[in-house]
Order: sequence, then structure tokens, then C-alpha cells
Amino acid sequence: MRAIGLSALALAAVTGAWAQELTVVRDGQPAAVIVLAPDASEQLAEAVGEMQALIERSTGACLELADEAPAGMAAIHVGRTPAVQALDLDLGDLDGDGFVIQFPDERSVMILGPTDWGTEFGVYEFLERY
Repeated sequence: MRAIGLSALALAAVTGAWAQELTVVRDGQPAAVIVLAPDASEQLAEAVGEMQALIERSTGACLELADEAPAGMAAIHVGRTPAVQALDLDLGDLDGDGFVIQFPDERSVMILGPTDWGTEFGVYEFLERY
């Protein structure tokens, strides 16, 4: 059995005193989409392609790419999607290679850096960590 499991890929985040789980693959079927803004750079599109490929190799499920999260599905937001922009994240203390990975609610994860490089590094950190 692979470390992340074949039947369910669940992400857990611990912040302060609470823990949260976000399931992106359940029983070999996608339970989430990857949200990327339509005007995202080629660099971010390639990083998301790597994310899709790795999750599919690990679980057998291909997460769809979407402009926004459909009702009832979890979402991995990469870059400045409308949902990420609505959070008004403060990236002021980060250098160009920095990033944040946040779980603002039980159905979303946000990966964002101040530059495309930072966001790309956030995608790879997300894949390594979760």
C-alpha cells in the first residue's frame, strides 16, 4: 500500500488547536477539482499538470481542472483564483519564492505565492507534504 493510500487521499491540516481533513479522492474516484484561474501563466498550468499526474499515478483518479469549484466538491485552488482573492491573504512578509498553503474551510485548500515561482513551489510542497 502506498503511503498516501489508494482508496482515499485525505489531507489533514493542523492549525492551532483544531485539525481538519479534506478528501480529494475517495474509492478511486475524484472528490475534488483543481481550480486555476483562466488567465494563469503557462508556468502555473504546468505545475497543475504535474499535480494532476502525480495524484492520478498515486490514486488512479484524475482530478479535473476547473475555473471554479462545482457545488458539492472540494477544491484545490492554485494561484489567484476568485476564491483566493476573496480571502485577501497577506503575502507581504514573503519573498518571491515564498508561498502559503491554507485550508480556509472544510472544502478548500489554497496555494498561493507572491510570484508564479512562489506558487509553483507551494504546489510542490503541497504534493510532498500531503
